[in-house]
Amino acid sequence: MGRFKEIIDKYGKSSSSSSNSNIETKPKRRTAEEIRDKYRKTGADASSAAAHARDKLVERNEKLEKLSLCTEELQNGAENYSSLAGELAKEMENRKWWKL
Repeated sequence: MGRFKEIIDKYGKSSSSSSNSNIETKPKRRTAEEIRDKYRKTGADASSAAAHARDKLVERNEKLEKLSLCTEELQNGAENYSSLAGELAKEMENRKWWKL
């Protein structure tokens, strides 16, 4: 249970927590002009387009790795919680009513 709390504290439940500023939960709202400026190409040569695509691919890969790590940690926490709940259920099942 402690590990699950560590994961929740580390990654947070919502975007309201200031400690998890490195995880984006909602996209930033942009104006049409901001979008045009971002995608307007000043250097229209193929090498700059390839470099830009490669940079985006690396960025996407990093985000997927973070997501995979978080998913794995949450799954491990859920398995630990499940086994603890099972042990507790067996313990309570074997207890006598007069020992409660």
